[in-house]
Amino acid sequence: YIYILSNPAWEGWYKVGMAADINDRVNSYQTSSPMRDYTLQHYIFTTDRRATEKQVHRKLKKITDTFNSEWFEAKLSDIVDILNTFGEEHEFG
Repeated sequence: YIYILSNPAWEGWYKVGMAADINDRVNSYQTSSPMRDYTLQHYIFTTDRRATEKQVHRKLKKITDTFNSEWFEAKLSDIVDILNTFGEEHEFG
């Protein structure tokens, strides 16, 4: 899976990462936050998460100059659109 996480502490920033088990990954973020305030915004399934994550990050770096590792300051809808070009979509909200 390739996923998008947000946290209200960093408004406008989204983590775009990969996981074999999406629920386990989200839960691992919640344990590091005393407010349990990470939100899974969107995810896609892909058969090659490493390659897909790399391609997604490359495309995201073309639409924003503001990023730090796997965190990107961009419009959520733009990130979702990029993810959806790579796999089956699953949206939350």
